Amino acid sequence: MKHYSIKGNIPSKEELKNLWENLKLKKVNNWTKFTNILVESIIDYYSNGGIKISKYKILGSNHIHYYLLKDKNFVENISKNKKLLEDMDYLKLDGELPKFKILEHWTDIYTLAGDLARIMGYGGAYKKAIGSNIAWKIAIEFVENKLGNRF
Repeated sequence: MKHYSIKGNIPSKEELKNLWENLKLKKVNNWTKFTNILVESIIDYYSNGGIKISKYKILGSNHIHYYLLKDKNFVENISKNKKLLEDMDYLKLDGELPKFKILEHWTDIYTLAGDLARIMGYGGAYKKAIGSNIAWKIAIEFVENKLGNRF
């Protein structure tokens, strides 16, 4: 994993101003088997429900790491990106996207694995949940594959 530092690599005011206007996102659809297992498990145990996941590669920015490290409004700003908004068109209710709530708290891989396991472990309205051991196994394998031991 490459680590970035903003020392000596701080963009100019003009570069910062243009970042959000020039930022391009490319949808990436190369999922691992662990991601597919997680999605299939959630869909299976939430009959008549589902999960939509997407991932994007950020293109055309030499200074995106500055924003990832320093800009507390990064998520809010990137969620206004035209490509993301177009891809989320299916979420519109009465012609409007649901409002996003940006939570300002930290989580870690323990929280992510626990939340995913809980979703599968509790099950949905129409189907009995899988056992907690299986839910934990699927969630932990997904998180480990995607994040390794990064905190």
